[in-house]
Amino acid sequence: MLAENISVLLSTNHVIVYPWNRTAPVDYQVVIDVIRFDGAMGDDVSMRARWTLLGDDGKKVLLRKNSSLSIRADDRTYEALVSAQSRILADLSSEISEEIKALQE
Repeated sequence: MLAENISVLLSTNHVIVYPWNRTAPVDYQVVIDVIRFDGAMGDDVSMRARWTLLGDDGKKVLLRKNSSLSIRADDRTYEALVSAQSRILADLSSEISEEIKALQE
């Protein structure tokens, strides 16, 4: 889901998920360490993640960030819980995409 979101937000079909074909050069690599991703029906869904944006085919650290995201589930159903989790992943995708766009300017 993250790769799909980032692909749409960056308007490219060239977002690939590890492991990728090492014969192709990689402009940016995102390494994500999810520390926490939980929630309860009718309550907050939370995510804490550390992520690193690498360049130069994975040899250079361009950026390190910590993201803390929280969204309230709309109601006490599994559908609302999953929807909130999906929105958090979309928010993380947006953060990552914005940083990549800033580097391209």
